[in-house]
Amino acid sequence: MAATVLNSERAIEMSIFVVRAFVRMREALAANQQIVAKLTELERRLENHDADIRELVVSCLSWKWRERSSVKITERTYEERTQALHC
Repeated sequence: MAATVLNSERAIEMSIFVVRAFVRMREALAANQQIVAKLTELERRLENHDADIRELVVSCLSWKWRERSSVKITERTYEERTQALHC
């Protein structure tokens, strides 16, 4: 817009610079939105990931405990189960 008022080579260069800056800003925002969308999808997929792994480990530990002892595993805490396996 400065180029239309000032009508100089420098004003034209600055006008082009400003337009390019806004184009880069728009591209950066679009890239950020894509990253946010991908992160949101990953969070959704992994929401229960830790709980599932913990459940799997506890199941494996309880299976090994049952092999070593006739005590019902559900009555013991996680710490008691892991200590018993390390004996």
